Amino acid sequence: MLYKNYLNCYELIFANILEEFNFSHETLFFQSGFALYKGKNQDIFKHFRITNKVLDYNSLICNKFSIKREEILVSKKEFLILVQKAQKQKIVLAVDTYYLPYCRSYLKDHYYHYILVDSVKENAILVTDSFYKYEGDITHEVMDNAISLEAFGQDAVYNIMIFTPLNEKKMKKEDLRSVSKMNIALMTEECMYSFLEDHDIFVGIIGIKKLMLVVEYAIENRDYDIVDRLFDEIGAIVHSRRQLVDYANYNDSESLKTVFFESYQRWMILSNMLLRILLKKEFNLSHLKNIKNIFDKVIEAEQRVIIELSNIVDKRS
Repeated sequence: MLYKNYLNCYELIFANILEEFNFSHETLFFQSGFALYKGKNQDIFKHFRITNKVLDYNSLICNKFSIKREEILVSKKEFLILVQKAQKQKIVLAVDTYYLPYCRSYLKDHYYHYILVDSVKENAILVTDSFYKYEGDITHEVMDNAISLEAFGQDAVYNIMIFTPLNEKKMKKEDLRSVSKMNIALMTEECMYSFLEDHDIFVGIIGIKKLMLVVEYAIENRDYDIVDRLFDEIGAIVHSRRQLVDYANYNDSESLKTVFFESYQRWMILSNMLLRILLKKEFNLSHLKNIKNIFDKVIEAEQRVIIELSNIVDKRS
């Protein structure tokens, strides 16, 4: 059972699936780049998107690792048959932690969660929950409640993901140097985002400067919809930097941890400013005056990250 404190519940499911199929999970998660893109001939202020990585997890797991992922709703009978017939396949089940006795939120709070289903017994289902470090049985009665997901507006059916390896290819474990090399490319090379066909793409520092223009536009025009989108998408950038902080710490790279933590803090300041605008439902001139200073700090932090990543690559080459 793979557990990393820098991966959330959903990410741990993907990581464990990859490890089960003898792939390296580092390539999937430790992507801390930046690209802003928009459709050709579209207004950047209305049609922008930003990303920190190459494709999303679902696309990556198929394109890079040749693993087929299906998400389906089935009855209990169909679910039990699928688990019993599964050979190389991995089956993941969506549950409500409110009903799971080993979870901290048991009979307290409702949380959407994922567990790996290993096998079916006469009176129970054997599961692995990497997030809670649990491996054991869940009775059919408890599982019938856990899969209901009524608190999330879903019907009482089994919501499952099926992962099927399409070949026997294996990937070597990624080391700190290869992860660093990948992240340099994600901040400097447009070709890393070549999957974005028919788009204008702005990568790394250039992309961050374009983002500043979008933020300024949203504030000047008091556009809450754009601010809301910015807050959501910048949240993913913040999360990616936080993951690299923990990854660097796990690999005892104090210098890399330091620069990524600074980057994380600078992005968080920007995120918090946008959140305050959304909560207070008001704009003022101080926001506009602070924008350039905030982005200058973000850019400085990202430049230090690129330098440190380059140092790691050079030292280990």
